[in-house]
Amino acid sequence: MIFLFVVCAIAFMTFSLSVSAAGPVSSFAYNITTQFGEDASTEANINFNSNTDKAYVEYTLATDAEFKNALKQEPTVTKQEIPAKQSSWVSTGYPTTAYKCEVTLTNLTPNTNYIYRVTNGSQYSNVFKFKTAPEDNQSFTFAAMADPQFADASGAKSWYSIMEQAYEKDPNLAFTIPTTSPFLLFCITLYP
Repeated sequence: MIFLFVVCAIAFMTFSLSVSAAGPVSSFAYNITTQFGEDASTEANINFNSNTDKAYVEYTLATDAEFKNALKQEPTVTKQEIPAKQSSWVSTGYPTTAYKCEVTLTNLTPNTNYIYRVTNGSQYSNVFKFKTAPEDNQSFTFAAMADPQFADASGAKSWYSIMEQAYEKDPNLAFTIPTTSPFLLFCITLYP
Protein backbone atom coordinates (compact mmCIF):
# COMPACT_ATOMS: atom_id res chain seq x y z
CA MET A 1 0.00 0.00 0.00
CA ILE A 2 2.84 2.41 0.82
CA PHE A 3 4.55 1.51 -2.46
CA LEU A 4 1.37 2.34 -4.38
CA PHE A 5 1.13 5.67 -2.58
CA VAL A 6 4.77 6.52 -3.44
CA VAL A 7 4.25 5.59 -7.09
CA CYS A 8 1.08 7.71 -7.18
CA ALA A 9 2.91 10.63 -5.61
CA ILE A 10 5.73 10.40 -8.17
CA ALA A 11 3.23 10.19 -11.03
CA PHE A 12 1.34 13.18 -9.60
CA MET A 13 4.48 15.32 -9.46
CA THR A 14 5.26 14.71 -13.15
CA PHE A 15 2.14 16.47 -14.37
CA SER A 16 1.54 20.21 -14.41
CA LEU A 17 -1.36 21.62 -12.44
CA SER A 18 -3.61 23.71 -14.61
CA VAL A 19 -5.60 26.55 -13.14
CA SER A 20 -7.91 27.40 -16.04
CA ALA A 21 -9.04 25.49 -19.07
CA ALA A 22 -7.67 25.97 -22.52
CA GLY A 23 -10.06 28.18 -24.41
CA PRO A 24 -11.39 27.90 -27.91
CA VAL A 25 -8.97 28.42 -30.78
CA SER A 26 -8.80 32.11 -31.68
CA SER A 27 -7.41 33.49 -34.89
CA PHE A 28 -3.98 34.20 -33.41
CA ALA A 29 -3.66 32.46 -30.00
CA TYR A 30 -4.72 28.97 -28.95
CA ASN A 31 -3.99 26.20 -26.43
CA ILE A 32 -3.92 28.82 -23.67
CA THR A 33 -3.25 27.26 -20.27
CA THR A 34 -2.27 28.40 -16.79
CA GLN A 35 -0.09 26.51 -14.31
CA PHE A 36 1.22 27.25 -10.86
CA GLY A 37 4.54 28.97 -10.62
CA GLU A 38 7.31 27.83 -8.28
CA ASP A 39 5.41 29.52 -5.44
CA ALA A 40 1.67 29.10 -6.10
CA SER A 41 0.86 32.05 -3.84
CA THR A 42 2.93 34.58 -5.83
CA GLU A 43 3.58 33.11 -9.31
CA ALA A 44 1.66 31.76 -12.30
CA ASN A 45 2.83 30.37 -15.64
CA ILE A 46 0.82 30.99 -18.80
CA ASN A 47 1.54 29.00 -21.94
CA PHE A 48 -0.02 29.39 -25.37
CA ASN A 49 0.59 28.91 -29.06
CA SER A 50 0.29 31.72 -31.56
CA ASN A 51 0.61 32.31 -35.28
CA THR A 52 2.71 35.39 -34.47
CA ASP A 53 5.76 36.03 -32.33
CA LYS A 54 4.26 39.41 -31.35
CA ALA A 55 1.59 38.07 -28.93
CA TYR A 56 1.84 38.87 -25.22
CA VAL A 57 -0.17 38.58 -22.00
CA GLU A 58 -2.11 41.34 -20.28
CA TYR A 59 -3.10 40.60 -16.67
CA THR A 60 -4.79 42.45 -13.85
CA LEU A 61 -6.89 41.99 -10.73
CA ALA A 62 -10.23 40.30 -11.41
CA THR A 63 -12.02 43.47 -10.26
CA ASP A 64 -10.47 45.33 -13.24
CA ALA A 65 -12.71 43.74 -15.91
CA GLU A 66 -11.90 46.50 -18.42
CA PHE A 67 -8.12 45.89 -18.08
CA LYS A 68 -7.57 49.60 -17.30
CA ASN A 69 -4.70 48.79 -14.90
CA ALA A 70 -3.40 45.74 -16.74
CA LEU A 71 0.26 44.87 -16.79
CA LYS A 72 1.94 43.58 -19.95
CA GLN A 73 4.18 40.51 -19.89
CA GLU A 74 6.19 39.47 -22.95
CA PRO A 75 6.62 35.71 -23.43
CA THR A 76 9.64 33.61 -24.15
CA VAL A 77 8.94 32.55 -27.75
CA THR A 78 10.05 29.41 -29.58
CA LYS A 79 9.30 29.00 -33.30
CA GLN A 80 7.82 25.63 -34.24
CA GLU A 81 7.61 24.33 -37.80
CA ILE A 82 4.88 21.75 -38.35
CA PRO A 83 6.01 19.16 -40.95
CA ALA A 84 3.75 18.86 -44.00
CA LYS A 85 3.36 15.14 -43.31
CA GLN A 86 1.30 16.04 -40.24
CA SER A 87 -1.55 16.98 -42.54
CA SER A 88 -4.21 16.22 -39.90
CA TRP A 89 -2.72 18.98 -37.74
CA VAL A 90 -2.83 21.50 -40.57
CA SER A 91 -6.21 20.37 -41.91
CA THR A 92 -7.87 21.01 -38.54
CA GLY A 93 -7.05 24.70 -38.64
CA TYR A 94 -3.61 24.97 -37.02
CA PRO A 95 -0.94 26.89 -38.93
CA THR A 96 2.16 25.25 -40.41
CA THR A 97 4.31 27.73 -38.48
CA ALA A 98 3.47 28.31 -34.85
CA TYR A 99 5.10 29.99 -31.90
CA LYS A 100 5.21 28.38 -28.47
CA CYS A 101 4.90 31.19 -25.92
CA GLU A 102 5.69 30.95 -22.20
CA VAL A 103 5.06 33.65 -19.62
CA THR A 104 5.80 33.66 -15.88
CA LEU A 105 3.90 36.18 -13.79
CA THR A 106 5.73 37.03 -10.56
CA ASN A 107 5.17 39.21 -7.50
CA LEU A 108 1.47 38.35 -7.42
CA THR A 109 -0.53 38.84 -4.23
CA PRO A 110 -1.43 35.63 -2.32
CA ASN A 111 -5.08 34.51 -2.20
CA THR A 112 -6.06 36.95 -4.97
CA ASN A 113 -8.20 36.58 -8.09
CA TYR A 114 -6.59 37.63 -11.38
CA ILE A 115 -7.75 37.76 -14.98
CA TYR A 116 -5.65 37.71 -18.13
CA ARG A 117 -5.88 37.58 -21.89
CA VAL A 118 -3.49 37.11 -24.77
CA THR A 119 -3.24 39.89 -27.33
CA ASN A 120 -1.22 40.89 -30.35
CA GLY A 121 -2.17 44.54 -29.89
CA SER A 122 -5.28 44.44 -32.06
CA GLN A 123 -6.90 41.05 -31.32
CA TYR A 124 -7.70 39.53 -27.94
CA SER A 125 -8.23 35.99 -26.69
CA ASN A 126 -10.98 35.06 -24.29
CA VAL A 127 -10.43 36.33 -20.76
CA PHE A 128 -9.10 33.67 -18.37
CA LYS A 129 -8.95 33.72 -14.60
CA PHE A 130 -6.92 32.21 -11.81
CA LYS A 131 -6.52 32.65 -8.09
CA THR A 132 -3.21 32.56 -6.29
CA ALA A 133 -2.87 30.22 -3.33
CA PRO A 134 -3.06 31.55 0.22
CA GLU A 135 0.21 31.91 2.12
CA ASP A 136 -0.79 29.41 4.81
CA ASN A 137 -1.82 25.76 4.57
CA GLN A 138 -5.58 26.17 4.03
CA SER A 139 -7.61 23.27 2.65
CA PHE A 140 -8.84 23.42 -0.96
CA THR A 141 -10.70 21.42 -3.60
CA PHE A 142 -9.62 20.57 -7.14
CA ALA A 143 -10.89 18.61 -10.13
CA ALA A 144 -8.98 15.83 -11.93
CA MET A 145 -9.92 15.39 -15.57
CA ALA A 146 -8.60 13.34 -18.47
CA ASP A 147 -6.67 15.15 -21.19
CA PRO A 148 -9.22 15.94 -23.94
CA GLN A 149 -6.79 15.43 -26.85
CA PHE A 150 -8.77 17.85 -29.03
CA ALA A 151 -7.32 18.99 -32.34
CA ASP A 152 -9.76 21.60 -33.58
CA ALA A 153 -11.94 24.51 -32.50
CA SER A 154 -14.96 22.26 -31.99
CA GLY A 155 -13.04 20.05 -29.56
CA ALA A 156 -11.69 23.07 -27.72
CA LYS A 157 -15.20 24.47 -27.41
CA SER A 158 -16.44 21.17 -25.94
CA TRP A 159 -13.58 21.08 -23.43
CA TYR A 160 -14.23 24.69 -22.45
CA SER A 161 -17.89 23.78 -21.85
CA ILE A 162 -16.89 20.85 -19.61
CA MET A 163 -14.63 23.13 -17.58
CA GLU A 164 -17.42 25.68 -17.18
CA GLN A 165 -19.70 22.93 -15.87
CA ALA A 166 -17.08 21.83 -13.35
CA TYR A 167 -16.77 25.37 -12.01
CA GLU A 168 -20.57 25.74 -11.91
CA LYS A 169 -20.75 22.62 -9.71
CA ASP A 170 -18.05 23.96 -7.40
CA PRO A 171 -17.14 27.64 -7.92
CA ASN A 172 -14.45 27.26 -5.24
CA LEU A 173 -12.29 24.80 -7.19
CA ALA A 174 -8.71 25.86 -6.62
CA PHE A 175 -7.41 24.22 -9.81
CA THR A 176 -7.82 21.33 -12.23
CA ILE A 177 -5.40 18.59 -13.11
CA PRO A 178 -5.68 17.51 -16.74
CA THR A 179 -3.92 14.22 -17.23
CA THR A 180 -3.39 11.60 -19.90
CA SER A 181 -2.88 9.00 -17.21
CA PRO A 182 -5.86 6.95 -15.98
CA PHE A 183 -3.42 5.65 -13.32
CA LEU A 184 -3.02 9.17 -11.95
CA LEU A 185 -6.80 9.58 -11.69
CA PHE A 186 -6.92 6.24 -9.84
CA CYS A 187 -4.25 7.49 -7.41
CA ILE A 188 -6.06 10.75 -6.77
CA THR A 189 -9.25 8.81 -6.08
CA LEU A 190 -7.43 6.53 -3.62
CA TYR A 191 -5.49 9.30 -1.92
CA PRO A 192 -7.53 12.52 -1.99
